[in-house]
Amino acid sequence: MKHIFFWAPVFGLFTGCSDTAPGGQQNAECYVRYLAPEAQLRAEMTLYETARPTNTRQPLALPDGIRYRDVLMSTVRAPQNTYRLERSGGYAPQHIFTWKDHENRLCTFAASLPAMPAFSFGAPVISRQRLSTFQWQGDPLEQGESLVFMWENAKENRTVPMEIIGTPGQNSIDFPAAQLSKLTPGSWTLYLVRKKRVQAKINDTAVNGVLEYYTDIDTLEIQ
Repeated sequence: MKHIFFWAPVFGLFTGCSDTAPGGQQNAECYVRYLAPEAQLRAEMTLYETARPTNTRQPLALPDGIRYRDVLMSTVRAPQNTYRLERSGGYAPQHIFTWKDHENRLCTFAASLPAMPAFSFGAPVISRQRLSTFQWQGDPLEQGESLVFMWENAKENRTVPMEIIGTPGQNSIDFPAAQLSKLTPGSWTLYLVRKKRVQAKINDTAVNGVLEYYTDIDTLEIQ
């Protein structure tokens, strides 16, 4: 099954490159995506300065590069405006980026996103006429998290996304019949994207992070 990716950093849209910070706002954008079926991770980061008052973005050169979990990331697009690391293997919920800023200070951005190794509606057949409770293995939802349900019907060539903004501490979700009625009777596959948005201030740098965990795929019958 081909995954639909919901968020991608807007890298490579800058012009020029600077190795100093002349006084604008420094920003960093971090993105981590893990695909459980393929056991594949992608981590990306860009660091730039927003000039005043035009709000134009100027990428900042980092002579020492950026590390993800202490592994040096590759420069994807010159001049040093996108850094990326791709690898296969098991999932680690802690995501840590480190770099040195223009004052040679060590910067660390760390965020976590729990895995979701299994999920269930409690039965392989779901009724469109009544409420169903969705549960999962793994930690409850945390601040800034949401769940995107990706329903796909190959016979009808249909994809129906449903995004749920969860409450911190929540470990189950009640699906009303009104939501389930959006699905036609028949066989549907389902995978979820556990998604988290994080903001932080690291020294003088404002960091925006997006973490995504794509679950394994299940097949359900809708009645």
